[in-house]
Amino acid sequence: MTTYDAALAGQLHEHEVEVVYGLIGDANLFFVDHWVNKVGGRYIGAAHEANAVMMAAGHARATGAVGVATVTHGPGLTNVVTALVECAKSSIPVLVIAGRTSDQRRHAPQKLVQRPLVEATGAGFEVARAADTLDADLAHAFWRARAERRPIVLEVPIDLMGQEVPEQTGRGARPMALTRSAPAPGAIDTALGIVMSSRRPIVLAGQGALHAREPLVRLAAMLGAPLACTAQAKDLFAGEPAHLGIFGTLSTAAAQDVIADSDCILAFGASITPETSDKGGLLEGRTLIQCDDDAAAIGRYVLPDAAIVGDAAATAEELVRWLEEAEATPSAFAARAAARLAEPARRVAAPGRAGTVDLQEVFRHLDEILPNERTVVVDVGRFALHALRVMTAPDARSWMWAGAGFASIGLATGMAIGAAASRPDRPTVLLVGDGGFALGGLNEFTTAVSHGLDLVCVVANDGSYGAEHVQFTGRGLDPALSLLTWPDFAAVASALGGDGVTIRTSEELSTIGDVIARRTRPLLIDVRLDPDRVTSFE
Repeated sequence: MTTYDAALAGQLHEHEVEVVYGLIGDANLFFVDHWVNKVGGRYIGAAHEANAVMMAAGHARATGAVGVATVTHGPGLTNVVTALVECAKSSIPVLVIAGRTSDQRRHAPQKLVQRPLVEATGAGFEVARAADTLDADLAHAFWRARAERRPIVLEVPIDLMGQEVPEQTGRGARPMALTRSAPAPGAIDTALGIVMSSRRPIVLAGQGALHAREPLVRLAAMLGAPLACTAQAKDLFAGEPAHLGIFGTLSTAAAQDVIADSDCILAFGASITPETSDKGGLLEGRTLIQCDDDAAAIGRYVLPDAAIVGDAAATAEELVRWLEEAEATPSAFAARAAARLAEPARRVAAPGRAGTVDLQEVFRHLDEILPNERTVVVDVGRFALHALRVMTAPDARSWMWAGAGFASIGLATGMAIGAAASRPDRPTVLLVGDGGFALGGLNEFTTAVSHGLDLVCVVANDGSYGAEHVQFTGRGLDPALSLLTWPDFAAVASALGGDGVTIRTSEELSTIGDVIARRTRPLLIDVRLDPDRVTSFE
């Protein structure tokens, strides 16, 4: 016989969990102790519960596995609400093991009915039923996280944790793989007809097609189609000559020209949000084919001309097969797109006040000098519009836009720590605004230090809440309410056990490569910007 908390730790090992992220309290501390000291599992403790969930989210995005976090009951769970909403809206599979206050303590201050709270975030909710159902309960929670592509909270009553449990069967502990479904016979007929008659198609991939890079590249080659991606699938087609980058409101001028000249969009695993379609403007005069393995995702924002319910890779392979049989001839559209993309972009400089640098200049320099094999995590904020266009990663799983699902700043530091912990073979580059870093990163930088993570944190510091500053100044109002006074972030990073450097001039920027190359612990780069000057593009 063993106790429930010890068995739970052992079952996580059986599910091939590599790291548990969390913050301990009286409802989960003994389970975490068993995980670390009996199972030998890796545990990264967060300074805030929301960051623990975002660490698990970063782990999930980097590896494709379900990320695992644990928090205590009551306030431990209420603290993760924003992170749960973000993961639900961004379709990130995370398992959060949370406690539940003892039923014997009727008036305990932490007591809370937790299910409605969790379900309001868009996350799923499961309850650990009894000592002898542990393996089935945990397996079902893991399965739901994978199959539903969202966070699942497994509530474990605190009274259950110390109970003795019978030997687990292990039947539920085997990780179950999802079978990727091919489209039904005849499902692609309408789409195939549209594709065959198109002369200027574009193949667009979203987060639901991260696994389908090679089939989609083959399909694009068969059609002579440029490739594009949504913001959450950025750099999926890195290295392809006719890769447009992000499709939508964040497209470059060159990409916008190519999109304007297209006549058909083949979208795989992309929900076609208003940002992707520019409120429908990028779809006007073009046929839309939408493929997704979730039927409910098709037509959620805009109705396609043809719909295919099926896996992105399997569907692309089926289309390639039919095109080969038909001896289809690719168009010259991809070649023309590649030529347009190769033209140098014109940039309008926006010089700022003394003691500040140009944001686009900073990102371009960092993109050139950072190691090619890297993970890039971007927070939400005005600076992100430039990071998304300028900074690159080697592949889509190495690129993360934290907070974009819920438009929430301050979530990227947690996600970056999870990414760094799951990919210790490469640096993780965190791009965050000063407001977002102060909100959710300053207290977590020490976590990266204590665990020896290879983190390069770039703080785009304009001393303001940028989006609000723009709105005030745009209406001729005093932006003072949006202006902020921070401590010296570089000095704080050093005080927390890392290294810090401040960039105020182009000359200082030119030396940052040596600083990055010599790093031996988490590095913070405080980039001083003028809130009244934002670089613009062609």
